Amino acid sequence: LLEQDVYKESVQQAEKEKRILEDRRLSLVSEVATEIDEHDQEFSKVNKEYSSIMKEVMDIDARLMIEKNSTGNLNFRAVSWRNGRPSDELKGEMAKKVSCAAFDVALRIVNNDDAGFVIHDGVIDDADKNTKAKFISAMKSRAELHDFQYILTAIYGELPDVSGDVAIILSDASESGLLMGRAF
Repeated sequence: LLEQDVYKESVQQAEKEKRILEDRRLSLVSEVATEIDEHDQEFSKVNKEYSSIMKEVMDIDARLMIEKNSTGNLNFRAVSWRNGRPSDELKGEMAKKVSCAAFDVALRIVNNDDAGFVIHDGVIDDADKNTKAKFISAMKSRAELHDFQYILTAIYGELPDVSGDVAIILSDASESGLLMGRAF
């Protein structure tokens, strides 16, 4: 009987903790929804910049979506369409890379109170030369227009003609070519 009482008490305690956690979850969901509503204008600006970059670089009509799912949690995703119909264009590996970079840059543009920087590694690896050139051009023009520094690491021999765009060429061949003077 003692074991049954202990078991009942532990079940009751677990149920009580579950109710407390569920109440807290609902409260947080409400706070997040309020936060999203309060920052809808900023999100619209980020979305506009993101869509512009995706159209310019990949010729994809895309936008960012925030949706509440059935459990009250938020789903954040990028969607694309072609001729008014949903498409799978963002499922490709290159489109995913550019999409992530576009989101980062869109955030920097909208929240650029410190004129900071964005750094990406390998975004244009394995892309065709046309996509590489469009990406570099899009990032360069936005960095200049919105006064932030854009840093892209890539294999120099695989870059399109970027004369004047390369600020530093890193190499293990000499100490002057090492990143921050160190071999990693």
